[in-house]
Amino acid sequence: MKPVRAAQIDPETNDVTGVVTCMEHMLVPPYYLLEDGHPMQSAEGWKLDAGTGTLVYTAPAITGDQVTAERDARIEAGFTFGGHVFDCDAASRQNISGAASLALGAMTQGALAGNLRWHGAADDFAWLTRDNVLVPMDAQSVFAFGAAAAEHVRVHVFAARALKNIDPIPTDFDADFHWPAQTPPAAT
Repeated sequence: MKPVRAAQIDPETNDVTGVVTCMEHMLVPPYYLLEDGHPMQSAEGWKLDAGTGTLVYTAPAITGDQVTAERDARIEAGFTFGGHVFDCDAASRQNISGAASLALGAMTQGALAGNLRWHGAADDFAWLTRDNVLVPMDAQSVFAFGAAAAEHVRVHVFAARALKNIDPIPTDFDADFHWPAQTPPAAT
């Protein structure tokens, strides 16, 4: 005797409750024997169609949490500003926001375009790219940098909201065409 694969069936709902591999005489009815090569790996989404006596798979619905996770990953992938890719994780966004506020204050105090020491320190102001390249920025550039980071977040939040408003949420919610084209390629 050789082991068999079988789907355990809930007799009240016809849902598949588990997938087992064992000797056939050990199975507890109701069950459905799976042929070699049957694609079932887990019970999720599978049901016995009582009318046809076959197993039917229905993909689980995409949740808003899945869309939110995709949104967050795309935001945190970074954004492009001035031809450079910058980090955009939560800590980076907080730092960028703080620098943009500092830059706005310097601009209201008369910081001129091209002045890289607008921040009051003895060295030129610069920001590190995702690849650790220093990019010098005057106050006006830092303010625009902060606006670009905020816009990167905003367009992803609204793209996610648009996806969540679709019922049901598309199974290809993670396809690039649903999202802003601002997401840079992954870091190498």
